[in-house]
Amino acid sequence: MVKPAMSYLDVLADTAATSDVPVWAYQISGEYSMMQAAAQNGWIDLDAASYESVLGIKRAGADAILTYWAVDLAQRLTGRSDAARVIR
Repeated sequence: MVKPAMSYLDVLADTAATSDVPVWAYQISGEYSMMQAAAQNGWIDLDAASYESVLGIKRAGADAILTYWAVDLAQRLTGRSDAARVIR
């Protein structure tokens, strides 16, 4: 588990490159809160920023990502309002 994910993408990439087991990343509440606040102030598009942040973590090598946006992203990516129930 690499935590916090966004601040340690280099560590995540190095870990994923050398690990024989799945590597998880945790997008901590501070990362989530930072983007929520920026969106509330009109500085960013939250949908685009949340997707891009999770994509960056995946591109760095995470096999799985724990994020506060999991349900929202699942719904947007699948187009299903019941995506959280389907994923479980």
